[in-house]
Amino acid sequence: MRSLLQHQAPLKTPISFLPKKLKKAIKREWTKTVLNYLKKKHPQSFSLAFNITTELVSRFEGKDFSSLSINAPQLRDFDWSCYFNCSLIRMLKVADLLTKLDGKLKILDVGSYFGNFSLLCAQLGHSVDVVDSYQEYGKIFDIVLSDFSKNKIAIHDFSSVGYDLKGLPPESYDVVLCLGVIEHIPHTPRHLMESLCSVLKRGGHLILETPNLAYISHRQNLSKGISFHPPLPLQYFTEIPFTGHHREYTIEEIRWILQQNKLSEIVLDTYSYSFYSSLLTFRYNILNYLRMAIDKTSRELIVALAKKMM
Repeated sequence: MRSLLQHQAPLKTPISFLPKKLKKAIKREWTKTVLNYLKKKHPQSFSLAFNITTELVSRFEGKDFSSLSINAPQLRDFDWSCYFNCSLIRMLKVADLLTKLDGKLKILDVGSYFGNFSLLCAQLGHSVDVVDSYQEYGKIFDIVLSDFSKNKIAIHDFSSVGYDLKGLPPESYDVVLCLGVIEHIPHTPRHLMESLCSVLKRGGHLILETPNLAYISHRQNLSKGISFHPPLPLQYFTEIPFTGHHREYTIEEIRWILQQNKLSEIVLDTYSYSFYSSLLTFRYNILNYLRMAIDKTSRELIVALAKKMM
């Protein structure tokens, strides 16, 4: 597996000034430490999630992702390998939430994209459907669609079922996943939430994940007068519709959204994932790690498990 350390740190770390061989050795040891920790903490799902992640990194190595950046210019030259590797932590978080629910579940992954969560759910023994704009994304996702078919995952496209999901049977899923999607929705999240709830069985569960507006890195950038949004020139010249982040949310805002949609909160938590791509030998990151450990409102992602009321 590629190093979890490929994500850019906010500033140069002390190891930047060390010989290359020593830097590589430090990175290898840090990666081992993180992976060993995750393996012990998630014994049931780690091997599956790790293998899916490794396969994604390998199969998409050197692929041309330019078609994805037409409406999301922040994806130009994006480090997808780092994203896949760091998202291992997100996959394990979702797997943990699913263990709170009984039996084999019928799951819909809305905005499934590269399918790492869908594949994990299927390999954990659940029945999985996916929906995304695969026809629009183009051939780059042929690999993903092939993997879905091999894992008996039913594929739907927004072009056929609609963004309102009216093309899917109502109240037919035990669990709906909406991971890293709501922040991309313009205008209002109301329609998205209504569509998610419409296909969720009564007593079914929604797993919602989104970046935390109050993330410590955002706070620190704003305190210096620096925006945490993608560079303005990128968005300024993008094609319409812009599909990057339109709005991020705080914990209390996500709680409010759940309440508005009559979803009973079971878990509302925060955690960080891309943080693990930076070395803890860097003082800035150590301090941030300690701050996030103390203050849950400052962590990177918000995740909720909520039950649809009967």
